[in-house]
Amino acid sequence: MCLSLPVKIVKKSGNKIFAQVGHEKIKVSDFLVKVKQGDYVYLRDTLIVGKTNEKDAKQIMNLIENKI
Repeated sequence: MCLSLPVKIVKKSGNKIFAQVGHEKIKVSDFLVKVKQGDYVYLRDTLIVGKTNEKDAKQIMNLIENKI
């Protein structure tokens, strides 16, 4: 089973894209889904596999953080 986490794209400069994962910024790939800075996406390892909206992303992140 694979788990995709919702994250926010915090920086996009040319072909370099960074997402906020917890307290870290990591380099991610938009090979499958093209994104822009500020988008909320589902991340599997470092690969963006889909887009979501801010409300749903934050709701899922809260559930994960609270282990509900």
